[in-house]
Amino acid sequence: KEEQHLMEKIYTTMDLSIRAYDKIIKVARTIADLKQHEKIQQGDIAEAVSYRPVLFK
Repeated sequence: KEEQHLMEKIYTTMDLSIRAYDKIIKVARTIADLKQHEKIQQGDIAEAVSYRPVLFK
C-alpha cells in the first residue's frame, strides 16, 4: 500500500502521463526482479524515477 501511495504522489507531483506512469512501473518491476524482490518496494520505485530522464529521450 505504501508503494501505491508513493506512485500516486509521484504521478501528481511530476504531472506524469499514463504512459510515463506505466513505464516507471515497468522499470520498477524490472529493478525488483533483479534484486529478487517478490513485490515492488519503495526503493525500486525511487530508482526507476531516477532513470526517468533516460527513459523519455
